[in-house]
Amino acid sequence: MDLSIIILTYKVPKYLYLCLSSVIDAIKDVEAEVIVVNNDQDSATKRLIKKHFPSVQYIGNKKNIGFSAGNNVGIKRAKGNYICLLNPDTVVGKNAFKNLLEKANSLPDLGAIGPYLMDGTGHFLPESKRNTPTPKVVLSKLLGNDKTYYPEEIPAKAFSEVEVLVGAFILMKKDRYWEVGGLDETYFMYGEDIDLSYSFLKHSYKNYYLGRENVIHFKGESTIKNKVYVNRFYNAMLIFYNKHFNQSKILSILAKMMLTIIKIIAILKVRKHIQKNDIDIQHLVFVDCEGDLCNALSAHQNFKKAQIHKMNCAEAIKFKKKNSLFILDANQLSYQQIIDVMLNNHQHGLYYRIRPRGATYILGSDSSYIQGEIIEF
Repeated sequence: MDLSIIILTYKVPKYLYLCLSSVIDAIKDVEAEVIVVNNDQDSATKRLIKKHFPSVQYIGNKKNIGFSAGNNVGIKRAKGNYICLLNPDTVVGKNAFKNLLEKANSLPDLGAIGPYLMDGTGHFLPESKRNTPTPKVVLSKLLGNDKTYYPEEIPAKAFSEVEVLVGAFILMKKDRYWEVGGLDETYFMYGEDIDLSYSFLKHSYKNYYLGRENVIHFKGESTIKNKVYVNRFYNAMLIFYNKHFNQSKILSILAKMMLTIIKIIAILKVRKHIQKNDIDIQHLVFVDCEGDLCNALSAHQNFKKAQIHKMNCAEAIKFKKKNSLFILDANQLSYQQIIDVMLNNHQHGLYYRIRPRGATYILGSDSSYIQGEIIEF
C-alpha cells in the first residue's frame, strides 16, 4: 500500500465530516487507507464514521492522550509505505495526495514534505514553512523580525527545502518516521511537529515544501486559543530546548527568559482577540448553490438584511465587495473548486462558509483565535 492517512480528531465531528469527504475524493487514484483516531471516544464521531465512511478505520481512545501519542496509535496500525498526518479541520484538493506522493518519490533524501496551507478566509498560513526556532531565531522574532522564523525568501507557491513543517498536513516515509523516533510523546500538544522536523534534519534527511498544492486548514477547531493553550505551547517549547539545545546553563536560562517574555506577549495577544467580533454581512453570495440551500439561508436570521447574489466560480473570484459571505456548496462544486475560489479571492472583508456534501449545515472559520461557525438549516 502506498499511503496511510492518519487523522487524529477531538470533538469536531462536523469538521471531520467535511475533511473525510474531501479525503475520500482525493484518494480515488491512490492506493491508500484512512485511519481516524478519536481522542475522546465521543459517540457522534463513532456514528459518523460507521454511517458515512464505512471504509475508514476507526480507533477510539478512552481519553485524550495528546497529539503525539494519539497519532502514534494510528501509525502503529498503518500499512502504507508513506504516512500522512492530517488534521480533522482541513480540506484537501483532488490531487493533493497523488502529487505529494509523486514528489516524495523523487526525493531520495526525504524526511517530510508538506503543502501550502491557507486559513478559512483563503489567506496563506506562514507556518506552512518555518525555520528551526533556535534561541537566536526566537530572539530575533521577539524583536519583530519574522523573517528569521518564516523564511520569506521562499515564495509561498515555490517548491523548496525548508527546516520545519506543520503537523496539520505532513507526509513522510513510515520507516524513516520510526527511524528518527517519530512523534515524541513527552509533548502533549504543540511543538511535536517542530521536534519531528528537527529530528529528520539531525538524521541527515531533508524537509520539503510544495507550494503548488493547496489545503484549507481552519485552525484551532479542537482547541480554543486561551491561557491554557499558551501555557501548553510554552511548555512544549521548553521541552524542545531542553531536548535539543540545552548545552549550557547560560543558554538554558536565556532560552527560558525569552520564552517567558513570549508567553506574556502571547497571553496579551490572545486576550485581545478572544472575543468574537460579529460580522455585519451585507452581501450573501451563493456560488453554484442548490435552491434549498439558497432559500434556507436567505431566510436565516443572520442574513435577513444581506443583499443576495447568485453566481458561478469565475464570477465569485472577481466579486470584491466587503462584508461578503460566500456560500460554497460541495453538492455542486468539487472540493478543489472550493479551494480555488478561496485561494483566488482572499482579502479583508471576504468570508466563506462551506456546505459539506450531503450535509444540512454550513461551516467555516474567520480567525485562528476563536472556534469557527456552524449554521444548521
